[in-house]
Amino acid sequence: MSYLNPSVVQPTFHTAIVDERCRDPSSFFVYAFPALADDSKAPDVVTYGNGVVQIYDNPFNDPKFASKQAEWHPRTVGKLVQPTGMTHGAVTSSGYNDVIIGDMIGTSLNAINEDGGRISWFENPGKTRSSQMWMQREIGRNAGNFCVKAGHFTDPFKLQVMSFPFASKNTKVNPNLVDIPVPVVVFTCPDDPKTAHPWPSTIANEGSFYAIKDARVIPSPTYGGLDKLLIGSHEGISLMWYDGTAWVVDRIAPLLRPQSHSPEGILALDYGKVGNDRIAYIAAAECPDFCLTIHVKDTKTHADGTPTLNPWKKLVLDNFNRPEVGRQVGSFHDLICGDFDGDGTDEFIVSIGMGCDHEHEAGGIWYYKPIDLVSGRFAKWRIGNSMSGHGHACVGDFTASCTLDIINMSVTVSTHQAMMELHVNENKRTIHSISATRAHNEVVLHVPERGKVKAFDEVPLLGIGNTNITLVVLPAGHSCTCPPGCGIGIKVLDGSVSWTEKGKRMTRTCVTEQKHQTSALVNPSNALLFADGEDGAMLLMFTPNGAGKHGPYDDMSKIVVRNLLPDYMPEDVRALQFPFIRVDRLDWGKDDIRFKDSEFYNCTGIYIRRNNNADDLIVHMQLWTAGVGVDCGFHNHADKSFCEVHYCLFNGTGNAGMWWAGHDDYPPPEPPAAHLDRSKMHHIRLPNHAEHGPLWDINKDGSPMHRSDGQILYPWHAWLAGEATDLSKNFPGLRQSYDVWMAFEFPSVSIRRLAQKNIAGIKA
Repeated sequence: MSYLNPSVVQPTFHTAIVDERCRDPSSFFVYAFPALADDSKAPDVVTYGNGVVQIYDNPFNDPKFASKQAEWHPRTVGKLVQPTGMTHGAVTSSGYNDVIIGDMIGTSLNAINEDGGRISWFENPGKTRSSQMWMQREIGRNAGNFCVKAGHFTDPFKLQVMSFPFASKNTKVNPNLVDIPVPVVVFTCPDDPKTAHPWPSTIANEGSFYAIKDARVIPSPTYGGLDKLLIGSHEGISLMWYDGTAWVVDRIAPLLRPQSHSPEGILALDYGKVGNDRIAYIAAAECPDFCLTIHVKDTKTHADGTPTLNPWKKLVLDNFNRPEVGRQVGSFHDLICGDFDGDGTDEFIVSIGMGCDHEHEAGGIWYYKPIDLVSGRFAKWRIGNSMSGHGHACVGDFTASCTLDIINMSVTVSTHQAMMELHVNENKRTIHSISATRAHNEVVLHVPERGKVKAFDEVPLLGIGNTNITLVVLPAGHSCTCPPGCGIGIKVLDGSVSWTEKGKRMTRTCVTEQKHQTSALVNPSNALLFADGEDGAMLLMFTPNGAGKHGPYDDMSKIVVRNLLPDYMPEDVRALQFPFIRVDRLDWGKDDIRFKDSEFYNCTGIYIRRNNNADDLIVHMQLWTAGVGVDCGFHNHADKSFCEVHYCLFNGTGNAGMWWAGHDDYPPPEPPAAHLDRSKMHHIRLPNHAEHGPLWDINKDGSPMHRSDGQILYPWHAWLAGEATDLSKNFPGLRQSYDVWMAFEFPSVSIRRLAQKNIAGIKA
């Protein structure tokens, strides 16, 4: 499959200092550590060198201190002897990830400690921020262990740790052992990991690899599936997985010089995603040639994300001049793929250290962006300076801004003291917590589970007339910009949103005052809207676009709905059109005589659901229009269980809105009845950018009242357009003017949950 990317945007990072003078001067490794098992916060950073393991708590997780000048403070996790690779996993059921790390490798890679290769896990104390070291427990040993990875390799429901040695024998003492393959061992978490150690283990492979320096887990795309492993070794690049009965190894690509006797081989590797193909290419750092290579699939290969059984082509991307200063030589430290610019195609970075020559021109962090994968064309930039390649690097959304940032170990120019740098990505929202799929002629938006929103995110949805509609997701305590005096309206969909207006604190949830209208226009004094409560908030923002046609609309051709979903959304979703269809042409309305030849139109619609839970519906939204004098049909939702409210985008006559009567005193007239007698009904007039509160009956606690059959109890109600006299009064000279409004159908359980929180005094 061919990938072309003609648009090249130069990466922009600004550099901040995490720690100018690391407490452990030997600090060399850095690791992006998601402290929470659900990965709902910006990652912390774990560092280590010759022995001391430290964690830097990420200040960007606290909205009060989330700024570019935020201070990072280290705590000691533990002390190890000659530590090597690190990974993480939720060893216990505490909701926190634990640190998993190897040590006791030996004094050098050719002087392996044959009794060492210890792998330990450090128990995360959770919210406790004491200076005490974390509890250390041994997982097991595998001599020469250099790299560890956590996942589900043979058991889909138990955490497992895979150990990859560089060498298992002390070849300095006995050079004849240099060609002995290393055993790859898998450790399985026991039922009680706090008391049971070492963990049960089995040898996954002991005859296929020598000198493993890096590996990448390929997560199973399905729940309950098994993960695969991409391995870089002296043999080149291999794929290893368990097929249910035995371990399988598939060689993807040999080294450039497979006959080389260098023990180094592949020093670092990762796989990159392009569009829907999650393994579109593999990038590797190779020795002894000290070069970067790219491995791409055959142009006829289907983009199924499966690296095995596909023909791969090896291309040399870049060569570096490797210095040798005494016993120290240059080295590749890390190679990491990620979508740094948010275009749906992964770039990758590589950190290169040049031994004692800290100012060598090849040293530092290099950023590569695919232009044409098939021919191996990449654009290249340096991030930071040559000193930035002194130690390892890691990637993560460290600033909680939905972008991939870089943290690396560096050295100061004057003292060569270990220091830690943060390279803040200036691109906005390259990590998107909101995704979309298509269900027939509607869009389904998938948002994070309640309480697991990591960072602010927004997605433009629709444009209608002179208004753009944008979905905004906010973590608890975070804010979004809302300039005052701009005519911006909001509709809260979940949680609670607050702001200050004219010295008064205003708060809004998904429901407002019962059977009253509330203006949706907001004018926050400090131009900020805040998410209250512990679960964050979700809202729509209705923003004037300055380009589209504004009301009154005297013809339906002037009311056009535009799909504004961004380029990173799936193509079939972005291609979806949102036409208004007259109700008497819809299946549910064509046989209802009330709607025959009526200027009553529907445009459906958008669902919003929680990730990983198709049943957790937040809201269904759709648009409606009605011409002068139109009766949109009295009903009482006797066959529905949702709670429905409406937001008026444009009131065509100035007097349209929701009308309702009692439950039994005014049922809808039987068709073909005469005109409704509005004098017997109640009226909520909805001005432009206003919403109404519940029309359904509510209990004393604010929860929806139900009928005996379990449905929500509504009075008879309908949207009724204003009449000709209203049009003449407010828009003289017009013979037609359409109302435009948006309907929101909330599950009753959401409204009941909101009521329960209000009773408990908890912010929604």
